Amino acid sequence: MFFGDPKQTCSFTAQTHVDLVEDQKTVLVVCSTPEDIKTDFPSLNFDLLEGVTSRIKRQEIKIVNPNEVADWMDDHLGSWDEISDFAEQFDADYIIHIDLDHFSYKEENSPALYRGRVQGTVHAYEVKEIDGLKQALPVFVREYTSEYPKLYPVFSSQLSANMFIKRYLDEVSTDLAQMFYNYRASERIR
Repeated sequence: MFFGDPKQTCSFTAQTHVDLVEDQKTVLVVCSTPEDIKTDFPSLNFDLLEGVTSRIKRQEIKIVNPNEVADWMDDHLGSWDEISDFAEQFDADYIIHIDLDHFSYKEENSPALYRGRVQGTVHAYEVKEIDGLKQALPVFVREYTSEYPKLYPVFSSQLSANMFIKRYLDEVSTDLAQMFYNYRASERIR
C-alpha cells in the first residue's frame, strides 16, 4: 500500500535473471498443438502467436515478425525437427515455444455452456553459436493451465462461440506473455 503499484518480476526473469526489456534481447515466439486441436481450431496456433507477440512487443521487447515465423512454418507444413531450426533461420536471442496439449471452450457435459480450458508447457531457449552453428539451449520451462471463467460458465445464449473463444484467447495470450516481462500487480488478469 505504501509503495503504490510496484512491478512484479516475471517468471522468466526470476528463473534466468535475464530482463528481456533492459537487456534489449530479440525474441521469437512459436506455438504448437496436436493434430486433433489443429483440426478443430485451425487458426489457434497463429492466433496465439499473434496475441502473445503483440503483447510482448508492447513492452518494447524486440520481436521476430510473427508473419515471417508463420510463413516459415507453413512452408514446413507446420512442423520442425528441432527448435534449433528456428535458431538457424531467424535472428533471435531467445525462442519461446508454447506447446499446447489441450484446448477446449465448452463446459464438460454441457454444450450450452462455455468455459475455456488450456493445458500445455511453455519453454524458452537461449540461442548460442556453438562450433559455427546456432543452437537453442533450454533455459526456462513452465507448465501452464488455464480455466476461464473460474467461477461460473457463460451461457451460449449470452455470447457467440467465436466471441467467447476470442475473449478466452485474449486472456491466455496476456497470461502467457506476462511470463516474459515484468508487470504491475494491477495488470495481472487473474
